[in-house]
Amino acid sequence: MAMGRSPVTVTPLPAGIVHEFVAVNGQGRSWRALAALDAQGNCISPDGIRDIARGRAHSVSGWDGGYPSLKPSSNRMCEILIPLDKREIRRPAWDLGPTLLPQKVGVALDRYGTVRVRTEPSNLAVYQLIGFTPNAQLKNLPTDQNTELVVYASGYQLEKVVITPELWKDTGSTKHAVLDISLKARFH
Repeated sequence: MAMGRSPVTVTPLPAGIVHEFVAVNGQGRSWRALAALDAQGNCISPDGIRDIARGRAHSVSGWDGGYPSLKPSSNRMCEILIPLDKREIRRPAWDLGPTLLPQKVGVALDRYGTVRVRTEPSNLAVYQLIGFTPNAQLKNLPTDQNTELVVYASGYQLEKVVITPELWKDTGSTKHAVLDISLKARFH
Protein backbone atom coordinates (compact mmCIF):
# COMPACT_ATOMS: atom_id res chain seq x y z
CA MET A 1 0.00 0.00 0.00
CA ALA A 2 1.36 3.42 -0.91
CA MET A 3 2.52 5.35 2.15
CA GLY A 4 3.91 8.43 0.40
CA ARG A 5 7.31 9.75 -0.57
CA SER A 6 10.31 9.48 1.74
CA PRO A 7 10.74 10.61 4.37
CA VAL A 8 7.26 9.42 5.36
CA THR A 9 5.62 8.78 8.72
CA VAL A 10 3.47 5.65 8.95
CA THR A 11 0.95 5.43 11.80
CA PRO A 12 -0.79 3.68 13.47
CA LEU A 13 1.16 0.43 13.16
CA PRO A 14 0.43 -2.49 15.47
CA ALA A 15 3.23 -3.32 17.90
CA GLY A 16 4.47 -6.89 18.24
CA ILE A 17 4.70 -7.78 14.55
CA VAL A 18 7.26 -7.24 11.82
CA HIS A 19 6.40 -4.72 9.09
CA GLU A 20 8.08 -4.54 5.68
CA PHE A 21 8.57 -1.36 3.66
CA VAL A 22 9.63 -1.09 0.02
CA ALA A 23 11.19 2.05 -1.48
CA VAL A 24 10.96 2.48 -5.26
CA ASN A 25 12.81 5.06 -7.34
CA GLY A 26 11.61 6.70 -10.56
CA GLN A 27 13.07 3.89 -12.68
CA GLY A 28 11.17 1.21 -10.76
CA ARG A 29 14.19 -0.11 -8.82
CA SER A 30 13.34 -1.24 -5.31
CA TRP A 31 14.90 -1.70 -1.87
CA ARG A 32 13.38 -3.25 1.26
CA ALA A 33 13.67 -2.93 5.03
CA LEU A 34 11.95 -4.40 8.09
CA ALA A 35 10.70 -2.63 11.20
CA ALA A 36 9.02 -3.82 14.39
CA LEU A 37 7.78 -1.99 17.48
CA ASP A 38 7.75 -3.15 21.08
CA ALA A 39 4.86 -2.48 23.47
CA GLN A 40 6.24 0.97 24.30
CA GLY A 41 6.54 2.01 20.65
CA ASN A 42 10.32 1.62 20.49
CA CYS A 43 12.16 0.05 17.56
CA ILE A 44 13.08 -3.58 18.00
CA SER A 45 16.63 -4.39 16.98
CA PRO A 46 17.45 -6.75 14.10
CA ASP A 47 18.18 -9.44 16.73
CA GLY A 48 14.72 -8.92 18.18
CA ILE A 49 13.16 -9.24 14.73
CA ARG A 50 15.03 -12.53 14.28
CA ASP A 51 13.63 -13.67 17.67
CA ILE A 52 10.09 -12.95 16.45
CA ALA A 53 10.82 -14.94 13.27
CA ARG A 54 11.95 -17.87 15.44
CA GLY A 55 8.61 -17.82 17.24
CA ARG A 56 9.88 -16.31 20.47
CA ALA A 57 6.75 -14.27 21.02
CA HIS A 58 5.90 -11.81 23.76
CA SER A 59 3.38 -12.43 26.50
CA VAL A 60 -0.20 -11.18 26.22
CA SER A 61 0.50 -8.34 28.64
CA GLY A 62 3.53 -7.08 26.71
CA TRP A 63 7.09 -7.98 25.91
CA ASP A 64 8.75 -10.66 27.97
CA GLY A 65 11.92 -8.60 28.27
CA GLY A 66 13.88 -10.68 25.78
CA TYR A 67 13.91 -8.12 22.99
CA PRO A 68 16.65 -5.54 22.90
CA SER A 69 15.32 -2.22 21.58
CA LEU A 70 17.09 0.30 19.45
CA LYS A 71 17.57 3.71 21.00
CA PRO A 72 14.09 5.27 20.93
CA SER A 73 13.59 8.77 19.63
CA SER A 74 12.29 11.32 22.11
CA ASN A 75 8.77 11.22 20.65
CA ARG A 76 8.36 7.42 20.70
CA MET A 77 8.83 7.12 16.96
CA CYS A 78 10.81 4.32 15.38
CA GLU A 79 12.93 5.60 12.52
CA ILE A 80 14.36 3.31 9.85
CA LEU A 81 16.61 4.06 6.92
CA ILE A 82 16.13 1.93 3.82
CA PRO A 83 19.67 1.54 2.50
CA LEU A 84 19.89 1.95 -1.25
CA ASP A 85 22.43 -0.48 -2.66
CA LYS A 86 24.37 1.39 -5.34
CA ARG A 87 25.40 -1.80 -7.14
CA GLU A 88 23.68 -2.73 -10.36
CA ILE A 89 20.39 -4.46 -9.66
CA ARG A 90 19.82 -7.32 -12.06
CA ARG A 91 16.01 -7.33 -11.76
CA PRO A 92 13.82 -5.65 -14.38
CA ALA A 93 12.13 -2.38 -13.45
CA TRP A 94 9.20 -2.88 -11.05
CA ASP A 95 10.35 -6.41 -10.24
CA LEU A 96 10.21 -5.89 -6.49
CA GLY A 97 12.08 -9.08 -5.64
CA PRO A 98 11.38 -11.44 -2.75
CA THR A 99 9.93 -10.36 0.57
CA LEU A 100 12.16 -10.02 3.63
CA LEU A 101 9.29 -10.92 5.96
CA PRO A 102 9.83 -14.01 8.05
CA GLN A 103 7.22 -16.78 8.01
CA LYS A 104 6.33 -15.86 11.60
CA VAL A 105 5.72 -12.13 11.85
CA GLY A 106 4.72 -12.13 15.53
CA VAL A 107 1.42 -11.40 17.21
CA ALA A 108 -0.11 -7.94 17.06
CA LEU A 109 -0.53 -6.26 20.41
CA ASP A 110 -3.42 -3.97 21.22
CA ARG A 111 -0.90 -1.12 21.12
CA TYR A 112 0.18 1.01 18.22
CA GLY A 113 3.20 3.04 17.26
CA THR A 114 4.75 5.12 14.53
CA VAL A 115 7.53 4.36 12.06
CA ARG A 116 9.30 7.05 10.07
CA VAL A 117 10.80 5.66 6.86
CA ARG A 118 13.76 7.50 5.34
CA THR A 119 15.77 6.87 2.21
CA GLU A 120 18.95 8.47 0.92
CA PRO A 121 18.35 10.07 -1.47
CA SER A 122 14.92 11.13 -0.28
CA ASN A 123 11.69 11.47 -2.29
CA LEU A 124 11.38 7.78 -3.24
CA ALA A 125 7.93 6.18 -3.26
CA VAL A 126 7.43 4.11 -0.10
CA TYR A 127 5.04 1.16 0.08
CA GLN A 128 4.13 -1.07 3.00
CA LEU A 129 3.71 -4.80 2.41
CA ILE A 130 0.25 -5.52 3.78
CA GLY A 131 -0.53 -9.08 2.79
CA PHE A 132 -0.16 -12.00 0.45
CA THR A 133 -2.55 -13.19 -2.22
CA PRO A 134 -4.87 -14.83 -2.98
CA ASN A 135 -6.88 -13.47 -0.04
CA ALA A 136 -5.18 -10.38 1.32
CA GLN A 137 -7.48 -8.40 3.60
CA LEU A 138 -6.98 -4.79 4.58
CA LYS A 139 -8.65 -3.32 7.64
CA ASN A 140 -9.14 0.17 9.04
CA LEU A 141 -8.54 2.00 5.77
CA PRO A 142 -9.93 5.48 5.28
CA THR A 143 -12.99 5.19 3.04
CA ASP A 144 -13.23 8.89 2.18
CA GLN A 145 -10.00 9.08 0.17
CA ASN A 146 -8.10 7.18 -2.51
CA THR A 147 -5.85 4.31 -1.40
CA GLU A 148 -3.17 3.12 -3.85
CA LEU A 149 -2.19 -0.54 -3.86
CA VAL A 150 0.51 -2.33 -5.80
CA VAL A 151 -0.20 -6.00 -6.48
CA TYR A 152 2.96 -7.93 -7.23
CA ALA A 153 3.99 -11.53 -7.82
CA SER A 154 7.35 -12.67 -9.16
CA GLY A 155 7.11 -13.49 -12.87
CA TYR A 156 4.03 -11.31 -13.41
CA GLN A 157 3.46 -7.72 -14.43
CA LEU A 158 2.89 -5.48 -11.46
CA GLU A 159 -0.58 -3.95 -11.20
CA LYS A 160 -1.32 -0.59 -9.58
CA VAL A 161 -4.86 -0.31 -8.23
CA VAL A 162 -6.60 2.66 -6.65
CA ILE A 163 -9.45 2.09 -4.22
CA THR A 164 -11.64 5.17 -4.61
CA PRO A 165 -14.36 6.22 -2.15
CA GLU A 166 -16.98 5.06 -4.69
CA LEU A 167 -15.75 1.44 -4.46
CA TRP A 168 -16.71 1.14 -0.79
CA LYS A 169 -20.08 -0.51 -0.15
CA ASP A 170 -21.94 0.08 3.10
CA THR A 171 -22.75 -3.27 4.76
CA GLY A 172 -24.39 -1.93 7.89
CA SER A 173 -21.84 -1.31 10.61
CA THR A 174 -18.82 -1.33 8.25
CA LYS A 175 -17.84 -0.70 4.66
CA HIS A 176 -16.23 -3.22 2.31
CA ALA A 177 -14.49 -2.98 -1.05
CA VAL A 178 -13.87 -6.22 -2.90
CA LEU A 179 -11.22 -6.26 -5.62
CA ASP A 180 -10.59 -9.09 -8.05
CA ILE A 181 -7.20 -8.55 -9.64
CA SER A 182 -5.62 -10.84 -12.24
CA LEU A 183 -1.95 -10.35 -13.03
CA LYS A 184 -0.56 -10.91 -16.53
CA ALA A 185 2.50 -13.10 -17.00
CA ARG A 186 5.69 -11.15 -17.64
CA PHE A 187 7.44 -12.03 -20.88
CA HIS A 188 11.18 -11.45 -20.95
